[in-house]
Amino acid sequence: MKPWRCMAPEERIGYIDGCRALAVLGVVLDHCLVHAAWAQRLVNQAPAMNPLFWTVTLLSKGAHGVDLFFVISGFCLSYPTLERYYREDGVNFDLDRFFAKRMVRILPPYYVALFLCLIAYVAFRMTHAAIPTAMSANINIWDVVRQLLMLDRGTRLANDAFWTLFVEFRWYLLFPLLLALWLRSKRSYGVLLVCLVIAYHYTRARSLDLGVLPAFMLGIVAADWHILEHPWRKYAPILAAIAFNAALLLEPFASVPGAGGVEEYGFYTQANVGWHLTCFFFVVAAGAWNPLRSVLSLRPLVFIGAASYSIYLVHQPIVSYAEEQMIGRLGKGGAFVASFFTSLVVGFIFWRLIELPFYRGHVLHDRLTGRLERIMGMLLGRVGIPQRFMVGRGESAVF
Repeated sequence: MKPWRCMAPEERIGYIDGCRALAVLGVVLDHCLVHAAWAQRLVNQAPAMNPLFWTVTLLSKGAHGVDLFFVISGFCLSYPTLERYYREDGVNFDLDRFFAKRMVRILPPYYVALFLCLIAYVAFRMTHAAIPTAMSANINIWDVVRQLLMLDRGTRLANDAFWTLFVEFRWYLLFPLLLALWLRSKRSYGVLLVCLVIAYHYTRARSLDLGVLPAFMLGIVAADWHILEHPWRKYAPILAAIAFNAALLLEPFASVPGAGGVEEYGFYTQANVGWHLTCFFFVVAAGAWNPLRSVLSLRPLVFIGAASYSIYLVHQPIVSYAEEQMIGRLGKGGAFVASFFTSLVVGFIFWRLIELPFYRGHVLHDRLTGRLERIMGMLLGRVGIPQRFMVGRGESAVF
């Protein structure tokens, strides 16, 4: 097996890595446009019969690669447990091991990326150079501490792209309960999903975390449908197209809470349930429709997907710096292309040197996971939370 191949059961599904590749490429393309002043002027103008306008508008939809990442996250976390559950008619879920594995997989690369961003920030400040727009100005020590602890409220980020990591990390706290609920009562799970959408739009519970939670939850459903070969899978391509059109219709109304209670509107908003459904049905279609699955399983896409986390961690400051510094020498098109490919190359280097040792099966990963598992077990015991619960269909099931 090649060293870059993912080793967890869900990661052996090649088309999921292909989905990851589309997600990260879409996000990078969007940020190449976000940090290009000429592209933003074009997008903000009234629609016109201008091929460049429609090209930029279409590429900007790559922002919803984040929504696709959220759905994939729910899929990948739930797939191994669901597969064992249906094969063995029940499953034990180890909370201590789950949290330990997530921390080892996510935090070390994130901390290295944060450290590199802070070094770059200090260098920019000391040389009085312009700080890239993807990095917040006037970062202080408390902002650093909050980022280490993944506390994002009021935090000035060293890398604007980090916000999704904080949201996903909080999702891990809810995941075991949501997965157990899905296995216990799919109807209750569906009711909860609808209630969350209503709560986000019509109550004071409105928050970004609540707005994107349906995407994670739909990922669990997608994994279940894949394993059981749900009959609706054959309609997924058509349903994805319908959901895509619904997402476009909802874009003028979609918003997220901004600073000072001001709503932030935009086509890129990650709280658009239409885009959540589009990504959900796309992932379902990828597993059910052979032509799409074959394309997403192509080796180059699988390779990009394997490195997608590293690319995501490092790309935005590189993109913004390259766009802002190279446009005078390379022009609009040259700066766009240079920023795109530079961020990918640096992302691959980061993946090979930093992220790869934290894959399951590597010595460093296994040692850290074992130690953290013992620590998490002790902490869970101290607060009275059982380290393991069982979900099953028989009378012996705990939940």
